[in-house]
Amino acid sequence: DWQLLAMLPEEWIVDADGDRIVMIGAGEVCCRRTGKVARSPIIHYWRFRDGKAVDFREYYDTAGAIAAATPDGSA
Repeated sequence: DWQLLAMLPEEWIVDADGDRIVMIGAGEVCCRRTGKVARSPIIHYWRFRDGKAVDFREYYDTAGAIAAATPDGSA
């Protein structure tokens, strides 16, 4: 339902062991159903074990995404 338009990493934070990485940046997606675009700050959190990703979390403006997914004129 979403088309990724841009993912712009601005900062990377890596812990001393290299097993936790945080990306701070911005993103832009388009809701295909409504054609509306949502822009948001984004944080990605990765945790690795033995060189493999074992945890991933993404934080973004969910209210903005909901607004982009809501057709005009909807309550």
